[in-house]
Amino acid sequence: MFSCIATIGDFWSHGIMHNFAVESAKRRGGYKGGFFEFTDEDVHSIPNGITNINMAFSLITYILFVIAIVEVWF
Repeated sequence: MFSCIATIGDFWSHGIMHNFAVESAKRRGGYKGGFFEFTDEDVHSIPNGITNINMAFSLITYILFVIAIVEVWF
């Protein structure tokens, strides 16, 4: 159950960060919708709080993945 919540939180926060970067890129000229067309300015438009939430959920998901591997192999 905890791993499901962590995974959902990870994907949710990743989507929110992507939306912030896309909205910032749309405000400048020349953005064609490509994934690799983000500039540093677009990426820095993402609030730090959402980035911290994403890092926390990512770390929790990674730790749970390592625990699952250790339990299966040992």
